[in-house]
Amino acid sequence: MINALYYFGGITDAFLTDHMKTVVLGGSTTQGWDLNSHTSDLAKYLGISIKLAPVRRPQTKGKVERGIRYAKDNFWPARTFTNLADLNEQALSWCRQTDTRVHNGLGETPLEAFANESPYLRPLPKRSELYQFERQFRKVGADGFFSFAGVRYGVPWRFSHRVVSVIVENNALLVFLDEELIATHALSYKKRSMVYLPEQYKGIERHGSFIGPVPIARQYVDTQVQQRSLGVYEEVSLNA
Repeated sequence: MINALYYFGGITDAFLTDHMKTVVLGGSTTQGWDLNSHTSDLAKYLGISIKLAPVRRPQTKGKVERGIRYAKDNFWPARTFTNLADLNEQALSWCRQTDTRVHNGLGETPLEAFANESPYLRPLPKRSELYQFERQFRKVGADGFFSFAGVRYGVPWRFSHRVVSVIVENNALLVFLDEELIATHALSYKKRSMVYLPEQYKGIERHGSFIGPVPIARQYVDTQVQQRSLGVYEEVSLNA
């Protein structure tokens, strides 16, 4: 939701949503709904009213559903991409191009419609004010790395064994210890890869310790191959 608000450049008065777990934890129409505190706290902070679409009534937000179908039918078929970042960039470019076409239901282009409606959006706060709603916490290992979305990212070695908070912003991963920014990485989409931080282990020698792969013992089999005359093998084959 935060990314959508900043993309459109303002805050709406209401947020119409399905009953996904990021919004609704449980409940019913008669007893009321138990909202996810993470989403409800964000909505209260921004002054947004959360409106839940009725269960099993997709027509409530039919315009949204139709847009998804249009994207699946026109953007997705035969699409090729190298990674998620490339796919997102292609999708954004396609949306910008599509928004210049006249929409039959609107009688104008989506860009023209948005230009007429955007003055009703309320101004956004600084992005850093919303970090409190985006943080995810990770434990840094002894080697100075933590795991995020299947990728291991490095931080300065002195923060090993500490709990850090991470925030994704504009294809970058921001790493904080309390309120201090200690590392910034470009997001990697290669699973099980390791992303090092420049000078990640700088100064570690002065402390007489070592962080990194631990050497292990290996056993090598000392095998000696006996050499025989070829006549021996010929004799064995004749007697077989």
